[in-house]
Amino acid sequence: MPFGDGDNREETTMAQAATRTVKTTYVMMRAEFWHGVQDKRMHRGFRDEYENWDKGQQFCYERGRQWAALAPALMPLRIGRRLNPQAVHVYRGVL
Repeated sequence: MPFGDGDNREETTMAQAATRTVKTTYVMMRAEFWHGVQDKRMHRGFRDEYENWDKGQQFCYERGRQWAALAPALMPLRIGRRLNPQAVHVYRGVL
């Protein structure tokens, strides 16, 4: 497949990772999601152990970081032991 600059290099494709459907609340309740939220809100980079996590853990962590970047800074993820309904609404609306 030609590229925009006229180069005729071959396009390399990579296999996609296997996926499955999970509920929003499942992702948001994971410890990795919470770690992502905390790291983003504290202006920290990715955790050292990130590279050793499986893809599901990495996905939840990255979603936590994304949620923290988009949600109001003072919005709590949880109220007590339950997810904040407004936090879930933000997640479903933008991620």
